[in-house]
Amino acid sequence: MPEPSAKRTYRLALLLLTVSGALVVVGFALPWASVTLPLASGVAHATRTAEFTGQSLFPGAAALGWACLAGVAGVLATRSWGRVIVGVVVAVAGVVAAFASARFALDLSSAVDSAASALVGSPVTASGSITAWWAIAMIGGICAALAGAWTVLRGREWPVMGSRYERTPRRAAAVSPWDAQDKGEDPTDDLVE
Repeated sequence: MPEPSAKRTYRLALLLLTVSGALVVVGFALPWASVTLPLASGVAHATRTAEFTGQSLFPGAAALGWACLAGVAGVLATRSWGRVIVGVVVAVAGVVAAFASARFALDLSSAVDSAASALVGSPVTASGSITAWWAIAMIGGICAALAGAWTVLRGREWPVMGSRYERTPRRAAAVSPWDAQDKGEDPTDDLVE
């Protein structure tokens, strides 16, 4: 039976995985920038407002929040080296999500200008406001990376699901004599030498 501290760290790691995955998903779903764009390329006076979420700016990184949330199920369902693999995947997903958020924070205009240019169809310099929602995704990514590293280091010590959840092999299951007769088998075959 695992010691109480192993159970406590197991529960804390599951909570951290859940919260960090949710932060990444929510952080990338919120608008990171609101910009004013020309209605069409070459038209300067007619403008429209567009919002860019983290998901529209970094679609691949936005999906990593779901990978972190899937890591919760992975930790629950695996043992030993399986948990190490889940921990590595979650740690990498967290690092990539945090890196994408930090990249946006360090070079705001480049990410927004490229997304705006793709929306308009020609190179454009967007003007507008930047929100701080990218910080939620970055915090979630950092927490996911820490939870993944924690799973790699401690996951093999944590409790596992009980054997009642495992499938019993067919040969090991005991068959009553009545069930054996129903199947056409002789229940006394093992008694005769």
